[in-house]
Amino acid sequence: MQIMRYIFWILITGVLFSGFLISCNHSNKNSSNNVASNTTDSIHLLTEEIKSDTNNYHLYLLRAKMYLKKNDIDRCLRDLTHTLDLNNSNPSIYYVLSDAYFVLGKIRESFTALKKAVKLAPDKTEGYLKLARLNLILRQYQPAKKFTQYAMQINPNSSQAFFVLAMINIEQGDTAASEENLRVALDLDSTYFEANMKLGVLLNLQKNTLSITYFKQALKIKPENQSALYSLALAYQNVGKIDSALIIYDSILMHYPSNKQVYFNKGYIYLVEKGDFKHAEQSFRKAISLDNQYVKAVYNLGRTYEAQGSYKKATIFYRKALDIVPNYPLAIDGLNRIEQ
Repeated sequence: MQIMRYIFWILITGVLFSGFLISCNHSNKNSSNNVASNTTDSIHLLTEEIKSDTNNYHLYLLRAKMYLKKNDIDRCLRDLTHTLDLNNSNPSIYYVLSDAYFVLGKIRESFTALKKAVKLAPDKTEGYLKLARLNLILRQYQPAKKFTQYAMQINPNSSQAFFVLAMINIEQGDTAASEENLRVALDLDSTYFEANMKLGVLLNLQKNTLSITYFKQALKIKPENQSALYSLALAYQNVGKIDSALIIYDSILMHYPSNKQVYFNKGYIYLVEKGDFKHAEQSFRKAISLDNQYVKAVYNLGRTYEAQGSYKKATIFYRKALDIVPNYPLAIDGLNRIEQ
């Protein structure tokens, strides 16, 4: 099950910084599609309000946040400019400005905006935590710890501060300290989605079935969240509860039919765990139809044919895998097996 361990490590590191800076105030919204729809509706309503109250900086700031959610940075910055013209002493403006600069890759400007926010509100944790997160993204661990500690001096019971410390621990390879800080974060706020997810991933790397509990808790917070559903399915798969994994994979595909990784995982289960070559072939082919450069799926489709003794078909897909990734070692091994 080494492949499962690899996939979970990708989950813990690959998504570590996805929305990490901007998610200082963790949210319990359930569906990205609903959020997008609600955001568009909110922008329309705010635009109408602004027409009748052009000097209300709160309205421009709210709309800037909405544009940021939609990744419409130009309009976000335009509204922030109006906001600053009307009021340049509200730290919340600089939080949003920092996030917008971060999305644009303007790291120095992002830092500058956050430092301005902290100067305006030195007794608030949000600016310090955002500075900690930004330093962590840049792998500047000592400043990240320093700003987190500043936040904890202001609020010793900040679940977000403990979460940031846990992320620093993960980056530095101290999983024991990370688990401890994540547990504290969840003791302080059991509805902290990201903390439930990260602790679940860490526990599943150890094949600890408690990971399932945390993924289920995450799904109570965001019932249709794709990452939480996928992680729960992987957790079941990793501890050998194959049928439970398949049920959740099918549930994911009902909501997210273009998830190639789910089709691959289903194919892997059918091939390796169940020896069901028909369903393995169907799953791998579906994954390839979604991404014809998906080398793992192409290789495993060849492996499926090899397992059935269909060596000509197996050879075709091993060679296709080599076309995608020259010298792909698994495909080379497959061809060597067939040619012996």
